[in-house]
Amino acid sequence: MPGMVVFGRRWGIASDDLVFPGCFELLLRVIWWIATMILFTYHKGHFGCSGGGVLHTYLVGLLVVLGLIILSLCAIVYVSAQGTITNPGARRSMPALVYLRALLYIPELVWACLGAVWVSDNSQGCDPATVGGVITAVVTRWEPLQIFFVALITH
Repeated sequence: MPGMVVFGRRWGIASDDLVFPGCFELLLRVIWWIATMILFTYHKGHFGCSGGGVLHTYLVGLLVVLGLIILSLCAIVYVSAQGTITNPGARRSMPALVYLRALLYIPELVWACLGAVWVSDNSQGCDPATVGGVITAVVTRWEPLQIFFVALITH
């Protein structure tokens, strides 16, 4: 199976190689979305601290961004699982889905920055578990971004 051409380069992976990595990331993102939803519903959207408004915006935005990422990953996994080795036509939309997923790194980066700003400036007086949850979300948000940019630079 020939490598996929994305970002003007022929990659060492084909369009059918994204099923298992996509499923793994999908599992992590769904768990993350559920944890964020639990945190949001635990406080019922009202946070009684100095940065409660920013925290509300951050969590709602995080849920939306994660939802979009989850949808894009579902599409990537579904399309990657289609076709056969001799019939790759069913996967011809895979580069467009990879571009879409790459574009979703931009709001992910913006939301990671917003979470870092909230933790550093406005988290005084907030529930320590909530602050810990946001710190965890911010830190885990940086790892996929680092892997993405390292992959772009090294190939």
